[in-house]
Amino acid sequence: MLRGEKLLVLGKKGISPLVATVLLVGLAVAIILIITFWGRNIYEEQAEKSSALASSERKCTETSIDVEVISNGVRVLNTGGIPIKGIFTREEYGDDLTRLNTIYVEVAPGDFFDLVYGDCGDGVGPATGICSNLETVRIWAGQQTGGYRDEPLVICEPEKTIQK
Repeated sequence: MLRGEKLLVLGKKGISPLVATVLLVGLAVAIILIITFWGRNIYEEQAEKSSALASSERKCTETSIDVEVISNGVRVLNTGGIPIKGIFTREEYGDDLTRLNTIYVEVAPGDFFDLVYGDCGDGVGPATGICSNLETVRIWAGQQTGGYRDEPLVICEPEKTIQK
């Protein structure tokens, strides 16, 4: 009988390593699944970003502007084949001062937008225009990375420069 009790005790000790092995395998499978799903999400996000960037680059190749000085400012003409979603300006003044401005405006192909001179005495300047005391203004067309209104604009090269 003593011998049977020993076998019974040895049998209970044999279960513990089996349970530990099953738990370790389960933990390893869970970790692999977590890493796989996390990696898939990162891959999908990168694919969306690169697709949006490629889309904006295609749009920029179809974007073209021309600028002309008018009596009260500068006229930006859309000479490209698709609508411009915004206009970027960099105004340069004496004493190495510059003012950057992003104007969210849609300009259809063949249409124009006037950047009207305004007073910049307060340091802010007009929201949809340019300062009257500028020396140089550089103008770029902008395109959105996707089709949504709240997405950021991408600057399309080349710039147009006007000396005053």
